[in-house]
Amino acid sequence: FRSLKMGLFAMLIRFYGAIVEATKEVFIRILMGVLIFLGYVLLSLFIYAIMRRILVPQKLHVKPVHFYFDPECNPKCSFPRSDFALYGGNKLLSSGHYYTIALDLELPENQVNEDVGVFMVNLTLYSTDHKYLDSSARPAMLRYKSTILHTASTLFYLIPLLFDFTEEKQHVSVVLFESYYEPYGDGTVLASMFILNPRIQLYSTILTIDANFSGFTYYLYQWPMAMTVIVVVSIFVTLCTFTMIMWLRDVHRDYDMRRRQVQRRQQVAQAPAVVAAQAQAQPQVRPRAVLAQAQAPIVTGIHQPPEDHDRVGCSSTGAHVEDVPESSSQSTTPTETESHMSADFNQVMESLQTLCSELETSGSGDVRVATDGVRQRPLH
Repeated sequence: FRSLKMGLFAMLIRFYGAIVEATKEVFIRILMGVLIFLGYVLLSLFIYAIMRRILVPQKLHVKPVHFYFDPECNPKCSFPRSDFALYGGNKLLSSGHYYTIALDLELPENQVNEDVGVFMVNLTLYSTDHKYLDSSARPAMLRYKSTILHTASTLFYLIPLLFDFTEEKQHVSVVLFESYYEPYGDGTVLASMFILNPRIQLYSTILTIDANFSGFTYYLYQWPMAMTVIVVVSIFVTLCTFTMIMWLRDVHRDYDMRRRQVQRRQQVAQAPAVVAAQAQAQPQVRPRAVLAQAQAPIVTGIHQPPEDHDRVGCSSTGAHVEDVPESSSQSTTPTETESHMSADFNQVMESLQTLCSELETSGSGDVRVATDGVRQRPLH
């Protein structure tokens, strides 16, 4: 009973350890998935922020314009003129976009401006090195009011006029460029403006630059929240798809590697059987054919009389050579010939060693063969 109790206790401990390991593995996977999800969401938001920064510049720029002129009119009155820069740390106009440029004039409703009538407003744009880019000249004037309408308006606004809540003035907007394209490169950084009438009277002037968005930039500006969701989700899906493709490629590569390893192991395991099958399929070489192959190089390498030769034989210890005294009439050969003979003799010995092994396997007795330079004796 005690051993059974200890066994159950050990089983419970192992079961608890398995549950802990499985829970830990699941928790780690969930945590990694959450971290990857949050990382991809933050990366998508970062990419969208950069995209919006590049594609959607500031839409409206408002810049006050201060004119100067010669009040002495010596020798003649000069036109009101203003030279100003179109940047403040950064360029006001972004390259590759179209802009509407207009001048808002605040004019008093007095007899002088009514007598001036129509006047011209001219704007010239320059690049960094004062290179001419474009210019525009447009007419402007006060809106006409008849005497009766002017009197009725003054009586209606009498109390506000008395307490300075309103003034007798008009706002005239002159559109100088409807669709000005900002070129790439240095771009527009300087501007020069003229009012071509020295008698004009002004309260204030403001230059407004409004960007004309189109295409994808237009949707990004007009519907920022909806486009944020759409673009961020699209970037997130793209990142997940790319990650999945890379993961599947790695899995496929690992699978191919493992399959090759299994094939190599199978080939190594089947190698002895394949070699044995090939050995059985090959026809056995007869001893005479082997001996003929072994003696072939000696025919051209040894030159001695038929009666003087060495005896080569097989015994229980392998192949051996029996020396026979050479005739005194044998001629001496050059050193090169001796080297060739030595090499050919080594080849013959190796072939005979193989032959002896096969004969011993087949059960043959002692074999002795004689070789000479012209012919060979029969195999015994």
